[in-house]
Amino acid sequence: MEAVQQNLIVQCSGAGRENAARGAQQLLAQGVGCLIICGFGGGLTEELVPGTLLIANQVLDGVASSPKAYKPNADMFWQAQQIVLPQVRLGIGPLATVNRVLLNSAEKSAFLQKLSAIYPEKPLGIDMESFGAAQIATTHNCPWIVVRAITDGYQDRMPFDFNVLTDTQGHIRLFPFLLTVLKQPYNLPELYLLGKRAAYAAKTLALYLQNFIAALQEPSP
Repeated sequence: MEAVQQNLIVQCSGAGRENAARGAQQLLAQGVGCLIICGFGGGLTEELVPGTLLIANQVLDGVASSPKAYKPNADMFWQAQQIVLPQVRLGIGPLATVNRVLLNSAEKSAFLQKLSAIYPEKPLGIDMESFGAAQIATTHNCPWIVVRAITDGYQDRMPFDFNVLTDTQGHIRLFPFLLTVLKQPYNLPELYLLGKRAAYAAKTLALYLQNFIAALQEPSP
């Protein structure tokens, strides 16, 4: 899905690094000058509470057996940190891209332990897309930045296993989801809380991006 306005193209790539890479390729084919890779993510530290925006100083491959990382464009990274809003809390640090939703603190802890043997710097957050898009952008020398809104903190747990309840685009598979809800109605309060956290994170991300994009579009002195 795409929307075009004032030299800005917005694209929803779908879940997963392959979809993100494909989306980045499509945008580059249209001649975009830079990429803002954004969306939701999970926190890997107590400090990265839901609603925080993580500006990645590097994007790590969270499934590789050897180090693979990309760093954002220096100018965009600097500009991203200059957007200071009273309603928005920023975190700066590494982001790791994984291939599945980590469901609870135990899975996040095990993931961090595995990555500690590969990367010297601990990631602050995770997502499932950024590495794919950053890899394509870097390969084509296109400036990029990653901004992820945290929906689940380190101690938060997923109400259901979304790894088996979503399709390849990240959309909920309705019948399996409803069946799971009928079998596990006691998890509905957690689903409600996840929805509230996601709504707050989306609102915060939208406010930040509005200001960041406006700053990027200002003419250079």
